[in-house]
Amino acid sequence: MDDMQLPAPPLPAACNTRGVGDFSLKVLRRSALDRIMDDTAFRAAFNLLQVAWHQDDAAASLPDDDVALAAWARLGHGKLALRRWLKMRDEALKGWIKCADGRLYEPNLAAEAFDLWTRKLCQQARQALKWNDAAAIARVRQNLEDAHAAVPRHSNTKALARRWLDKLDPNLARRVAAGRAALRALAGGRQ
Repeated sequence: MDDMQLPAPPLPAACNTRGVGDFSLKVLRRSALDRIMDDTAFRAAFNLLQVAWHQDDAAASLPDDDVALAAWARLGHGKLALRRWLKMRDEALKGWIKCADGRLYEPNLAAEAFDLWTRKLCQQARQALKWNDAAAIARVRQNLEDAHAAVPRHSNTKALARRWLDKLDPNLARRVAAGRAALRALAGGRQ
């Protein structure tokens, strides 16, 4: 299959898992780990899940590079580690999907990353609204629009993103600021 036939990445490019901690155990239960029979391949697959979770450039993914994958699977370095990796590659990467960006994604890990990233965006939206920071509101709004467009139609995450997009409506932010100013003026007039 060439790159033209590969599926699009399951996550928006802006999605990252920095600062959200580790993935939950439900990812392990839903992944293909329980179908891996060889204990070395199991450990390699588990190590790769952890590395993918903490990727800085594309959340919940790994580059399709056998030398890097062998090292991240903690099989050692050099030709011997690469040979060991190539023997177990298919079993250790069971359930992973290669996408059009040339990276490998584990669907359950990607779903977990997306949910946590959306929650992180909602927290950033709360802070931006609290401080009435127009630049932060615009940045978070763009990321939430990307998130909203990327998720399936009937997802709880989609509803959460939509709620915050409504709250980040520029007109609403101006109305809230005007309302706060009016309340301050009213409170000042009573004293």
